[in-house]
Amino acid sequence: MKRPVIGITPNYAVMDYMGVSQGYPYTPRGYAGSILRAGGIPLTFPFAPDEDILRQLIGLCDGFLFTGGQDVDPAIYGEMPWDKIGATAPLRDIQEKMLLPLIMETGKPVIGHCRGMQMINCVLGGSLYQDLPTQHPSFPNLLNHSQSEKAVFPTHRVDIREGTLLASCYGLTAEVNSFHHQAVRTVAPGLSVTATAPDGMIEGLEMKDYPYLQLVQWHPEEMTPQHEGANRWFAAFIDACR
Repeated sequence: MKRPVIGITPNYAVMDYMGVSQGYPYTPRGYAGSILRAGGIPLTFPFAPDEDILRQLIGLCDGFLFTGGQDVDPAIYGEMPWDKIGATAPLRDIQEKMLLPLIMETGKPVIGHCRGMQMINCVLGGSLYQDLPTQHPSFPNLLNHSQSEKAVFPTHRVDIREGTLLASCYGLTAEVNSFHHQAVRTVAPGLSVTATAPDGMIEGLEMKDYPYLQLVQWHPEEMTPQHEGANRWFAAFIDACR
């Protein structure tokens, strides 16, 4: 059986090479490993925010994964930066803002994890809490959304809406990991909530009027193969891409 090719949005890092600081794309190994395990072929995109190049890359792929990473630039959702915002990656923001509408023209499957969910929500017209400890009205009574434990360990529960694809993967409750200080504040038009944490934080989104667009706030790629829900999440995505 032919393996579907999955385009992965790269993370951004800066390193010194021959005395010069340079930015480069990379993909944390959990993404590629989970896609391979589920039967796909991971393809990390370069940074090339050019419409013709992105269209050609999209044509090579059967599905797309928007990954975690830096904070989303609040300019994307029409706000000035809060003083507690973390590191951003302007080149990454520019490319992903261009990329999503081009992908959606094709109707090909899309998933997003953590920043990936936040970025897609913002590109589609939603907004974020830029920093939960200083902006969310319920702090300090929130759950721990930025755990210190290793990513393979869960830190809090999420409640999942019945009848969603997410529920078919995880059931109606799941224990998940959590590594974020930003979170969805306003849900974009066209998206609907599929999961929340007990403190009310939005943990999952989907677009019912698109063939396959599923988003989660946690990192399933770090919980495979130990967690069956995470395995089913990737298996469902790869099946949709075939």
